[in-house]
Amino acid sequence: MLDAGCGTGRNLAKLVPSGARCTGVDFSEGMLAIARERFPALDLFVADLHAPLPFADASFDAVLCALVAEHLREVDTCLAEFRRVLAPGGRLVFSVYHPRMAESGKEANFEQDGVEYRLGAVRHSLDDYRAAFARAGWRDVAFEEHAGDEELARELPIARRYVGFPLLLVVAARR
Repeated sequence: MLDAGCGTGRNLAKLVPSGARCTGVDFSEGMLAIARERFPALDLFVADLHAPLPFADASFDAVLCALVAEHLREVDTCLAEFRRVLAPGGRLVFSVYHPRMAESGKEANFEQDGVEYRLGAVRHSLDDYRAAFARAGWRDVAFEEHAGDEELARELPIARRYVGFPLLLVVAARR
């Protein structure tokens, strides 16, 4: 499995114990350094999702790209590359903050030492994602939109303002 945009290894932490044989790529050497400390046995590479990936055709059975696309200028290259590196019948799971989040001015952020860092968001619409998947030749494409709900609000009271608001777009597709 390829974790594209693996960052510090948040998703790898769940995939590796499940028995998945994982490889990760990220553009940030700093984030990869943390992932390498956590997972010294994994192959983790610096790679730009705007460029060809450093893998042979049909190298992976699955690709995960979670919460990365809002940081990409365009998604055509990565979707084409994900399809290229997947074995026939391989599966892609692609998630992104819902386009309505960026439209409303919300974007990924974090706080460190009392300073809020906003990571920026490129505004890709739902139609942009649909068209990009079609251009890349994916099949069995399924789009799921997830909104904030009462369970989220109970677990995270600050999220109450997002009840009913689209938060996440998850796309599953096959090569």
